[in-house]
Amino acid sequence: MEAIRRFPPAAALDAVGSDGGAAAHPDSRLLGGGTDLIVNVRRGIVAPSVLIDMTGVAELRGIRADAQRLEAGASVTLAELAAHPAVATHYPVLAQAAASIAGPTQRNMGTVGGNICLDTRCIFYNQSEWWRSANNHCLKTVGEMCHVAPKSRGVCFATYSGDLAPALLVLGGEVDLLGPQGRRTLALADLYIGICPP
Repeated sequence: MEAIRRFPPAAALDAVGSDGGAAAHPDSRLLGGGTDLIVNVRRGIVAPSVLIDMTGVAELRGIRADAQRLEAGASVTLAELAAHPAVATHYPVLAQAAASIAGPTQRNMGTVGGNICLDTRCIFYNQSEWWRSANNHCLKTVGEMCHVAPKSRGVCFATYSGDLAPALLVLGGEVDLLGPQGRRTLALADLYIGICPP
């Protein structure tokens, strides 16, 4: 296994840029708390050459909430979101969802962005490389069928397990996306397409 480099951008725009960011390293991954990503790296599920460490990007750390609007940055921890007084007052469903995720260690490390973008889970996928190869890789990796639903005809049935998305969807949530072409806002409902293409 080759060493993984860490790139700490100073601003969100640096994370997607060609000077060390995602544009320069298409196989890179964004790193927040790492509670899911690091496990998947260890299992050999993903093998990024660069981890873009978003924890130092100040513009992604804020929470602004009142009765009309809530804005939470992608690097806000789940514990911070759950404990924020204005979130608990005006958006209790979201505070409760954040407080119910895993245990205190994961809530202190895990981020809003990481939970929203959590990879799908499957007993045939979330295993070691050795286990996956011994059991014939599934459709989501390099195999040709979904082991959960073998007659699915090329559709993966891995399950999304993020806890914030249902609460945010009920609240009509939107996400701000940033890429090399600039910023755009997307309804959270449009982020989740309902299938996991191979």
